[in-house]
Amino acid sequence: MTDQQARRDPSDDEIDIGALMARVWATKGRAMIALLVVALAFSAFLALRYLASEKNVTYSQAFDLTFDGIANGEFPDGSPFLISDVISSTVLSRVYQENQLDSTELTLDELRRGLNIEPYAPDYFLIVQRYRSRMNNNLSAAEATELQQQMQSDLRTASASGMLLTLQLPDGTLSTEQAREILRDIPNAWAERAISEKGVLELNLPIYSERIFDEARFESLDYLVGIELLLDNIALIQENITALKQEPNSTNVTDPETGYKLEDLEKAIADVAEYDLRQLIDPVKELGLARDPDFVRLFYNSRMQELELQQRLWQQRAEVTRTVLSSYRSEGQGAASGSTGSSPQASLAPQLGDAFLDRLLEVSRQGDDLAYRQELTKQVLEYENEALDVQNEMAEIELTLASLDRAEENDADIQRYVDQVQDRLPMVLETLRDYTRVVGRIHQQLGRQAVGTVSELVRPMGGSFSETTPRAVTSGDIKTLIALLVLTLFGAVFFSLIADLFRDRKAH
Repeated sequence: MTDQQARRDPSDDEIDIGALMARVWATKGRAMIALLVVALAFSAFLALRYLASEKNVTYSQAFDLTFDGIANGEFPDGSPFLISDVISSTVLSRVYQENQLDSTELTLDELRRGLNIEPYAPDYFLIVQRYRSRMNNNLSAAEATELQQQMQSDLRTASASGMLLTLQLPDGTLSTEQAREILRDIPNAWAERAISEKGVLELNLPIYSERIFDEARFESLDYLVGIELLLDNIALIQENITALKQEPNSTNVTDPETGYKLEDLEKAIADVAEYDLRQLIDPVKELGLARDPDFVRLFYNSRMQELELQQRLWQQRAEVTRTVLSSYRSEGQGAASGSTGSSPQASLAPQLGDAFLDRLLEVSRQGDDLAYRQELTKQVLEYENEALDVQNEMAEIELTLASLDRAEENDADIQRYVDQVQDRLPMVLETLRDYTRVVGRIHQQLGRQAVGTVSELVRPMGGSFSETTPRAVTSGDIKTLIALLVLTLFGAVFFSLIADLFRDRKAH
C-alpha cells in the first residue's frame, strides 16, 4: 500500500496541461465578448473625437533656393538671407490682395497663423543612411565623432538650399487649386520684393553712381582743385570697370540703351580723361587759372607739407628694410662659412643617415632664407617707388604754384580761357555721368546673370505639392487598439480562470 502511494505522489504534483488548456478554451466566449466590447467602445471614442474635432487640411510645397551665397546665408549682394522673411506681413498682404482672398471666408490673420516655413532637405534620409552605414564599421570614438560632425555639416548644407512651406486651414476654406496658387505666389512675391526693393541680385561690389560727377559740386570748387577731384573720380570709375571685368561672362554683357560693352566703356572713359579733359587741364595748370589764387596757394602749400611727410615716411621704411636685409645677409654668410668649415665633406654624396637628414634641413633652410631675402628686396623697391610717386606729385604742385605766380603777371588772356573752362566743364561732367550710368546698368545685368533669371531666385520643386486630409483613424489609433485588445484578451482569460477556480471550490 505504501509503495503504491509512493508511486502516485509524483503524478499528483504534475500540472495537467490538457486540463489547463481546456479551462483556458472554456473562457473563449467571455474573452470574445470582452474584445468586442473594447473594440466597440474604442470605435465609438474615435467616432466622437472625429465628429467633435476641427477638421483641418494641410497643404505643403517644397522650393529650391537657387541664388549664389545661399550656403553662407547671404544674397548675391552680401546682405543676409532670413527664411522668415518669405512669410513676412508685407509679402502675405500682397498675396492676399492679388489672389482676391477677401472674397472668401479666409482672413489675412487666419492665413498668417496657418502658414509655416522651415528648411527642407529632400536628400535627408539618403544622407543619414549613407553615414549610418559607415558608422556600422568598427570605428573609434574619435572617428565616430568626426563622422557625426561631417553628417551634421552635410545636412545643414543640404537643408540650406531648400525650404518647405505648409498651409493648414479648416476643411472647405479653400479649394486645392487655390491653396496651390497661394503657396506658389508667396515665394514669388517675396522674390520680387527682394529684387526690386532691396536689390539682392546686385553684385557685392562698391559701384559708384553718377552723383560723384555732380555739376554743382564742381562749380563750388576752384578750377585746380576741381580738376584733381575729377581725375580721382575717373580713376574710381575705371576701378569699377576693372572689377566688373573679373565677373563671369562680363565680356558678353551689353548695355541695352547705348550698346556699350565694358571694353568700349573703358576706352571711352580713357578718351575723356586723355583728350576732352586735357583741353581743360592744360590751360588751367599752364596759366594758373583760379577763382581765388590765395586759397589755391594755401591748399597746395598744405598739400605740399603732407606729401613731404609721406615721402620721408616711405624713405624711412625703405631704409629700415634695407638695414634688416643687410644684417640678415651678414648673418647668413657667417652661418654658411661656419657650416662649411665644420663639414668639409658636405660636397660628397650623402649617406642615408643623420648626416643626410641634417643636410636636407640645411638645404630647406637655405631655400627659406632666399625667399625671405627676395621678399625684403621687393619690399624695399615698393617703398622707394612710393617715395618717387610722392616726389613726382610734389613736382607737379610746384609747377602749379609757379603757374599761379605767372597768372598774376599775365591777366590779359585769362578771362578767355576761364570762359572756355566754364563752357566745357559741364559737358565733360554730363558725358562722365552718362558713362557712369552705363556702368551701373551693366552691374545690374551681371547681378541678374549670377542667378540665371529673376524668376529663378526661388523655384518650386516638381511634384512636391501635397494635400493631407483629416482621417478618422490613424496608424497610431490602430496601434493603440491592438495594444488594448491584447491587454483585454489576457485580462479576460486571467480573470475568467480565477472566477472558474473559485466556482469549482464552492461546488466541492
